[in-house]
Amino acid sequence: TKHVIGLSQSHDSALAQFSTVHLECKVDKEICPLNLAPTTSTTAALVMGDAICAALMELRKFTKDDFAKFHPGGTLGRSLLTKAKDLMITEVPMVQPEDGLHEVLLRISEGRLGLVVVGTPSDVQGVITDGDIRRAMASSSNPNDLVASEMGTKAPVFIEEQMGVSEMDRLFREKKIITVLVGSAQDLKGVVQFYDIHG
Repeated sequence: TKHVIGLSQSHDSALAQFSTVHLECKVDKEICPLNLAPTTSTTAALVMGDAICAALMELRKFTKDDFAKFHPGGTLGRSLLTKAKDLMITEVPMVQPEDGLHEVLLRISEGRLGLVVVGTPSDVQGVITDGDIRRAMASSSNPNDLVASEMGTKAPVFIEEQMGVSEMDRLFREKKIITVLVGSAQDLKGVVQFYDIHG
């Protein structure tokens, strides 16, 4: 059996007669100067519709995951359904700890991510960003003698492949970083950057 919830200005309306449940949504006057164009009445109907929707969500225990399932292309759907594994860049530029400044710059340029990872996918020893290179060069008396192990951070932030967009966004903002590594120091899967979730 199908039930109809009707919403109109009067319990005597044709719609009311065909409705299982009728909600009277009456306004005294439209805000239109001529009192003709539906203005106040459309706002009242919108409010009633939102109230019905909120009540049904409560009754049916409708969750964020349900919303995402039925609206996958929206902002909420994307933030709940898109994971790090969906966004990560898997071709990560790498250098060895003993590599010099020239090699590091070359790999950063080739990788086009503004960074390189030090070590191997099974032995990550750090991350060097272009900002790290500028700082290292500024503080070194002889920049040409710099090696990868002397630049960047030795403790990069790792996340799991299943981390969602909203969690990643919170992590980026809390730690004030723009890059995270996916996987672990013993099993590097890829890289996700702040711009990947706000692109």
